[in-house]
Amino acid sequence: MRKTFFASQLSKKTISRTEREFRVEQVRTRALRLESLESRELLSVAPGSELFAPAALAAYESCVARNAADVLDVSECLLDAVDVAPVAPEQLTVVAPIPTAASSPTPLATPVLTVEGKTGLTIAVSWNAVPNAERYSLSYKPSNLTTWTNKNVGTNTSYTVSGLALNTEYDIRVKAIGDGVSYKSVYSSIIHATTNATPDPSETPTPLATPTVTVTGRTGTTITVTWGEVDNVVRYSVGYKLASETTWTNKNVGTDLSYTITGLEKNTDYDVRVKAIGDGEIYKSVYSPT
Repeated sequence: MRKTFFASQLSKKTISRTEREFRVEQVRTRALRLESLESRELLSVAPGSELFAPAALAAYESCVARNAADVLDVSECLLDAVDVAPVAPEQLTVVAPIPTAASSPTPLATPVLTVEGKTGLTIAVSWNAVPNAERYSLSYKPSNLTTWTNKNVGTNTSYTVSGLALNTEYDIRVKAIGDGVSYKSVYSSIIHATTNATPDPSETPTPLATPTVTVTGRTGTTITVTWGEVDNVVRYSVGYKLASETTWTNKNVGTDLSYTITGLEKNTDYDVRVKAIGDGEIYKSVYSPT
């Protein structure tokens, strides 16, 4: 009659490291293996014996989930299962392959980044095509800061970073992105480039059209003004002040084309103007006449 080993007899706390390693090897050589997902039974045993205990299945799967990247640790999981099951190792039979750690993705080749040109507000870079890269991501930041701005550039192998500050050093890098299964993403080395001290003539923003402002209503304490829409505007700002003073009060009105100024003094002259605000790069902001 076969002898049955109980948890207390195989406990990791009561056996030496040498004996424990022997037990692991014994279990491995007798092919303790996972069974199909359909049945959810970890092991079957010799005819006439009960199935491997559900507690053993739970112990094994929990251990594998924690150590799936380490083959040796997964091997230890086999003994964890035996420790909680009243079944001798020699009773166990093969039902499915032992799970092994997944192979690590191969790193892609490192992109080589080159500065192709620069202006006061831009830096143009290019890099070599990397075999098996799915796409590229470019990152940049001022050299004195830590936060990167990332741009997905698809499969392009060049990019012009725009909207930069004059006479400022920037760090730039590009990432070749793999599929994460066969190929692992890789960053290029960081390169440094400084924008020019003055913008090129082509980079000088074009003034927006001047807003035409009309007073469309007023009361003892309010003045309502409207203006025509200006092409390429980002937003508008309404400014007003007492005609006898120099300090303006400004109100951001978004993209609205009218505004009612409230809280004014009765029977008093006011100057009112509207500012069409551009993006600062291509279009420059413009005030209406007062």
